Amino acid sequence: MPANPRQPAISIVTATYNRSRALACAIESARRQTFTDWEMLVVGDHCTDDTAEVVARIADPRIRFINLDRNWGEQAGPNNIGIAEARAPLIAFLNHDDLWLPNHLMSCHDALEAVQVDMVLSTAANIASSSPLPLRFESMHVNLEGLGIDNTWSPNELDAGVVPASCWLVRREVLMRLGGWRLGRDCRVEPSQELLFRAWRAGYRLYAPNLLTLVIVPGGTRPGSYLHGGAPEQEWLLEQLDNPAFGAELAARALNTNPSFNTRSRWRRPRWWARKLAGVLAWLGINPRELDFRLRRGFGRGDYLAYLRSVCGLLAHRPGRDPGPDLRFDMVRRSCRVEIGADIDFRAGCGGARFLASGWSGTENIGVWSDGPIAELMFDFGSPLTDDVAFDFSLHAFHGTEETTRRVEIAAGRDVSLELWELAPGNSFHRRLLVPASAAIGSLLLIRFRFLNPASPDSLGLSGDRRELAICLVRLRIEAAVGKVQ
Repeated sequence: MPANPRQPAISIVTATYNRSRALACAIESARRQTFTDWEMLVVGDHCTDDTAEVVARIADPRIRFINLDRNWGEQAGPNNIGIAEARAPLIAFLNHDDLWLPNHLMSCHDALEAVQVDMVLSTAANIASSSPLPLRFESMHVNLEGLGIDNTWSPNELDAGVVPASCWLVRREVLMRLGGWRLGRDCRVEPSQELLFRAWRAGYRLYAPNLLTLVIVPGGTRPGSYLHGGAPEQEWLLEQLDNPAFGAELAARALNTNPSFNTRSRWRRPRWWARKLAGVLAWLGINPRELDFRLRRGFGRGDYLAYLRSVCGLLAHRPGRDPGPDLRFDMVRRSCRVEIGADIDFRAGCGGARFLASGWSGTENIGVWSDGPIAELMFDFGSPLTDDVAFDFSLHAFHGTEETTRRVEIAAGRDVSLELWELAPGNSFHRRLLVPASAAIGSLLLIRFRFLNPASPDSLGLSGDRRELAICLVRLRIEAAVGKVQ
């Protein structure tokens, strides 16, 4: 990069994780913009697929790829890093599975300068999950997001007031003053909508020109969207971008299929009393969408992020009130790289702690005991698994004062059931666990142990130790499986 590169007018920030084909479509939609004075910061959330190679092949000097050395598990962390690295006074966000129509940046930039506001919110065509595949105009279901009454945004509109971040063009100084994005674990609603509410609450000028400039294919409504490398919906939509009638086609479909429009094609706003209540809450500094999420969906703090990750096929770890387990999970996620052929020792000081994601006590000289009804091991193989793997465990079973067989159900990834172990109390065991490559989530593999009858030494009168014990891991060897795992 030149020593003093010229400052672009707009910095595009794109957070991404292991969806290189969808990302390539999003980048191409940025490169087709009629407004060309931009830079793009693609911030990888510790990507382990071919994202770096895909960005490099595009070979556009306006695009920079930054791959983080830790995984945040959401877009807030990468977005904040993108904002910090941005050189332009204006920031546009582009989610890695969204596509801009060619006029997006130009329309938003012109509106922001003409009206002299702090933030422009365009309109998005959300391709609903009810749309049959493959996508076709005549069968596609479209919902519109980001329409503003009298060209303004208000939290009173609840669901009708959702404006995805890919619709925004915002002054960088506004984001800096607001403190950027908050982590999903700290939000009861979507982090983007939490940030939008804070901007409104702070008195910044938000303008909705009601221009359709974005197409969304939300991964959060498509089960397993992160479990495969394809992006057929984005690739089909990319083929339509240069069609001047594309936006009109989407708008027409929305009028016919969007439940927020009635048969007379008028926008159906929330009921007056709901808007009134929402207005009072917003005036008090309470985001009305938080109450809506809590009462209608039962989501508490961090639940929405966990729900999205579960649907997409990612590890659905949700932080709880106790920050200790969260810290442990985060440290394991950052350090659990492993290779086929690895020998792992779980005794104290031997390095095995970096795979103990949750449900384990501290390591001891004999190994590490499970503590509670569920315990998890996490492994990052650096790239998506293509071959099945075998785990050879050396372990002990807790016995206490009773001759109780310890029963252990084992699953992998998103609850792929593997085996049921029955371990005689007090004995040492060698157990071989075969895991199909399909159980991995990208490069990550989570092994989950569910203990049907753990017991504590305290409850058995042996000592004051209140841990709920079932098994003690001593060693593990990871090998390539011989033959195909069924």
